[in-house]
Formats: sequence, C-alpha cells, structure tokens
Amino acid sequence: MALGPTRPIHDHSVLSRLDHLDEGDPDELAEQYAGLKARFPHLNVFGGCCGTDFVHVRKISVALRGLEERRVA
Repeated sequence: MALGPTRPIHDHSVLSRLDHLDEGDPDELAEQYAGLKARFPHLNVFGGCCGTDFVHVRKISVALRGLEERRVA
C-alpha cells in the first residue's frame, strides 16, 4: 500500500497569490508519516507531491527508521 499527500495546507486561492513556493513543514510531514506507520505497520511506501524535495524525503526516512529501531529494541 502506498500513501502520499494529495493536497496542500493552503487552498489554491491562497497559493496562487504567494510570491514563493510554500514548502510546508518537512518535520511535521515526517512526524505524521511516522504516526501513520505506527498505526498501520503494513504501509511501506511513503512519498510526496509537487514541492516535496530531498529535505522532506530525508526527514521522512529518518522518522521511519527511528520508528523501526524502536520497534526492534
């Protein structure tokens, strides 16, 4: 099963007026994914949408690895 965010925090009317890309909060996204993985351990593919970059992916990876390390210990 795969899961990825499908909507931005702001609605499109707000996003269209921004003069920069709203990158969201990589730490918050990673925390939310770790919570989902803890609740649904069968999930094994995590991703993002446009605007998701290497910072987001790294934070997600670290959060999920930390969850696995806690589960093994």
